[in-house]
Amino acid sequence: MSDRVKRYKEAKKRRLEGKFDGAPLFYSFPRLGNYIPIIPKGKQIMTLGGSGSGKSQSWIGLCLLPIYNLIRNKGYKAKFYIFLLEDPIELFEDRLFSRILYIKSKKKYCVDPLELNSMREYPVSDEVEALFEEVDEIVKDILSYCEVFDSIYHATGIYQTLRTISSQKGEHVWEDKEFEYKKKDGTTFKEPVKVYKEYIPKDEEEHNIVIVDNLNNLGSEYDSKLKKRLDIREAISRWARDYSRLQIVKHWNWTVWNIMQTSLETDRKQFDLMRGKQVIEKVEPNLNSLGDNKTVSRDMHLIFGIFVPDRFNIEEYEGYDITKMQDTFRSLIILKSNFSITNKKLPLYFNGACSYYEELPPYNEINYDKYK
Repeated sequence: MSDRVKRYKEAKKRRLEGKFDGAPLFYSFPRLGNYIPIIPKGKQIMTLGGSGSGKSQSWIGLCLLPIYNLIRNKGYKAKFYIFLLEDPIELFEDRLFSRILYIKSKKKYCVDPLELNSMREYPVSDEVEALFEEVDEIVKDILSYCEVFDSIYHATGIYQTLRTISSQKGEHVWEDKEFEYKKKDGTTFKEPVKVYKEYIPKDEEEHNIVIVDNLNNLGSEYDSKLKKRLDIREAISRWARDYSRLQIVKHWNWTVWNIMQTSLETDRKQFDLMRGKQVIEKVEPNLNSLGDNKTVSRDMHLIFGIFVPDRFNIEEYEGYDITKMQDTFRSLIILKSNFSITNKKLPLYFNGACSYYEELPPYNEINYDKYK
């Protein structure tokens, strides 16, 4: 029996034992799970979207909470390391609280962060306040699986933080190798050099997931070798290529989920196009619309795009009546995948006030009254 066959048999055995080599998506998002069945270990993922498209809420709805449900219901082991480069930790907690409140009240109370903090004309209602303690216990439990950082902005700072954490959760193994060098006179000599060999985790079952929201806000840092400050394009490459793809993902077998915004210039051009003729393919997110670094797509194993048809006054999209769904409709587009199918569009209902995502039924089965 070959090693390949042994590996396939072992994978089936693990599944029959209720174990997963990655976080299943098909429990929370069955239609998406047909194309992307799991959030795999050892892969780098990106969500790409325009400003205000819900991309920052997407990792809460598509990654954090589905995996938390696996932790609670399936005994899945996971830990999140969340780097907020744009929003403060309080906003993340408010969004999470709003999301849990919405579900806990059986979708009766959709309370956004402004209302939660009584910043509107009238303070939050007594009925909603009565649920605070119950919701807070769930939020505290979710956060117990998260380490959140909102004051680290440089790629190197993020990596060094994760390297420290990884050293506590496992062992980085180095080995001595001899390399041959040539002198100016043509003679050669050998010299031992320590090279990285592997990372050995203490718990092989634990799924470690890094969230970076978002890459456009990575700070500039000085590179001593290049003797210059890195611009935003170089900072994104340092994180996505040097640190994430070649170290965290490849050697540690951790998952990295990045958020990135489409370029504002592209958005403006898209609006100009829409004034004349509705060409949907021109306004959907694509790999060419990556904001500050287009080549970063090469370092991703999986890229999602989030599209908002209502923003471009599109009345019908993939069979759905956008005049009825309006700003609640989102199309999740699989722009790139190195391990599954691509160029698929998943229709989603999005409630931005409480960071809620839900798969929509097929266009010929939908009851629009449900989503008013």
